[in-house]
Amino acid sequence: MKIFIIPPNSLILYDLVERFGHQPLSVMGTLRERVTGKEMESPPLNVTLKDVTKGLKYAGIEVPSGVRGRLAVWGPLLDE
Repeated sequence: MKIFIIPPNSLILYDLVERFGHQPLSVMGTLRERVTGKEMESPPLNVTLKDVTKGLKYAGIEVPSGVRGRLAVWGPLLDE
């Protein structure tokens, strides 16, 4: 079973979910892949056009950019 972890940086919950044989869905791994990727030359300014379109899938254009950015990261995890 896949379990979405909130708050996203909770290492204790992540460990407990793994110990009981479930797959934790956490933002930590996703953010690590984004920041350490070769295409990103200057983190924290690492927003791409693909991220914007992912965020628009889950929220309208009138939603603040911070919300769209978070949904661009959390959305694929929720789809799993």
